Amino acid sequence: MAYKVHKVLSVDLGRTSTKACVDRHPDGVVLIPSNVAHLPVEEVRRGGFETGFSDPLLDIWLEYQGRGYAIGQLAADFGANLGVGQSKVEDALVKVFACIGHFDLQGDLYIVLGLPYLSQEQFDREKIYF
Repeated sequence: MAYKVHKVLSVDLGRTSTKACVDRHPDGVVLIPSNVAHLPVEEVRRGGFETGFSDPLLDIWLEYQGRGYAIGQLAADFGANLGVGQSKVEDALVKVFACIGHFDLQGDLYIVLGLPYLSQEQFDREKIYF
């Protein structure tokens, strides 16, 4: 019996950075600052903030359902903080999309998601998103 090999993306949505990988090699792990800036989609489409030749982790932006987002260092450049004390799940989907784009993943994909909470109170407050 032949088994189909699926791609696996592992994402840990930490407080200070999003850690992601697609294999077991340490060189394949990326750390993206947890900042997310919500921008007008026109600003994202213009792309005037792109710096040219730089680390792709510094210039992550995307558009999803008519909304624009800057992720990581680019979001920090737009004044976004790490979101400490805010909802951990609110921007989880766009962070996962950013990781998918960074690794240029397509087709069937398994996602392993780590969403650690600091306290039971925070978990109880946010479980309504599930």
